[in-house]
Amino acid sequence: MDDNLPLIDWDQIKILKADLGQDGFEEVLALFLEEMAGMLSDLDAAVDTSQTMHAIKGVASGLGFTKVVHLASRFEQNGAKFDDIASLTDAFETSKAAFLNGR
Repeated sequence: MDDNLPLIDWDQIKILKADLGQDGFEEVLALFLEEMAGMLSDLDAAVDTSQTMHAIKGVASGLGFTKVVHLASRFEQNGAKFDDIASLTDAFETSKAAFLNGR
């Protein structure tokens, strides 16, 4: 099921670049990557993962990280376990690599 999801919504990226301009987009991207890394590392110590998953879902949707949004939404609703956190981190790293290679 998750394997069929696109990693990145490239249409969302095009819209953001058009709205923000290249410099604005680069600033948003840098902030996004920094925030995501922090939230993912904080998940291991989180008492309430649903709140962190909700934040990840919101931040990732803004930059079109489709698979990350899907996983965070599912884990927000069902509660995240250790393996779920690892799969979300893997999805983010894979999406980030695809994004950085495709932009």
